[in-house]
Amino acid sequence: MKKTSIIFVALGILALMALPAGALVINNAGFVGDNFITDFSTPGTLNFDALFFNNQPVSLDIGITADDPFGLLAFSANVTNATALEWSGFGIELGGGPTFAEINSFTPASGGGFTINPVSSTEVFISFAPPEPQGFFLGDAFFNDPAFVWLIENLDLGSGASFTMDLTPQPVPVPPTLVLLGSGLLGLAAAARRRQK
Repeated sequence: MKKTSIIFVALGILALMALPAGALVINNAGFVGDNFITDFSTPGTLNFDALFFNNQPVSLDIGITADDPFGLLAFSANVTNATALEWSGFGIELGGGPTFAEINSFTPASGGGFTINPVSSTEVFISFAPPEPQGFFLGDAFFNDPAFVWLIENLDLGSGASFTMDLTPQPVPVPPTLVLLGSGLLGLAAAARRRQK
């Protein structure tokens, strides 16, 4: 995709973000580092798109308003891998009070296999086999069907409070042999160039 196309897509997403926000609010939606977050949350639901241009972790600051109930919050997301590397895994960690109450639907965009590992009540790690090149859908971002959404339990935080959600892609490492081969080829090219001069 050309750079201008990416800019137009980003501007379109920014325009959508200017629409009236729901009750749960991702306070730092938009560009978070080089990655882009679009907030589609409504009262009682956390729903967003995350577009990863690089594999740096993203920390979301999620605000709670008066319209959000104590108890269970529905959670759905569409996460897109726009990096050049496949993901072997992806971590999601809550901070500031809420915990995962229920983990439901999860679909890798490429249709590959996966394993969801609840590390603790606040952290989940998803392993992909084979590695995931495109991203994934978590929950039910379109219809908020209770049978599919993930549930976050919020028993302590009221209106005006916030919590965090850290999104951490784990790219497949570049094999050291390829790095060694690449540096060897660069060395050969440099030596050939010196001989020509």
